Amino acid sequence: FLLHCLKKEREKPLVFITIGMIARIIGQDFKDLNYLATLTPFIKSSLPGKDVSAKRRSPTLETALFLCISQLGIGVGNSISDFVREMLDSMLATGLTQPLTECLRVLANNISNLKKDIHDGLLKTLRMILNTKSQRITAAKEMSSIHMSGEASYDTAVLSLALKTLGTFNFEDHSLTHFVRHLANHFISFVNCEHKEVRLEAVR
Repeated sequence: FLLHCLKKEREKPLVFITIGMIARIIGQDFKDLNYLATLTPFIKSSLPGKDVSAKRRSPTLETALFLCISQLGIGVGNSISDFVREMLDSMLATGLTQPLTECLRVLANNISNLKKDIHDGLLKTLRMILNTKSQRITAAKEMSSIHMSGEASYDTAVLSLALKTLGTFNFEDHSLTHFVRHLANHFISFVNCEHKEVRLEAVR
């Protein structure tokens, strides 16, 4: 019944969350009863592609998807490793958000053979964000306040989340020396970055 409800766009977020909770409770039986094989195509088709505009995306649905995937990771563990590995690039392509970060954290903690893929993919995303945003903040400093738009605020929010993720995610066996040097050069000093929330995350 629930899988049938996934065909209805309005009900998708709640259904994905419900199915994820069920998978967490019944564990390996979720795979053995063939529910996992039936569910994964719905997850794949619901993740937004790179060419989908922001206006057509649904943050509510994406949050539900990541919660569902993380609950699957807890419930069936390594049984979804191939599926997650195949979908990892698509997940990261949705952009850095708190739901995505928490989903990856749960998956890395519960699916041992995916840790390296998750760490490598997330670090690559963080590196791209920090390099790009530091350049944009520098450019923004040269503009008068009248030209500062909502986009600048969005950049700051994403940058703060990237710094928080870098500081709290357990990137074991990965050297973060490059990131530490980059943070020192671009985000800690008021001269280089006037956004207080960004400087605080960089210091943490």
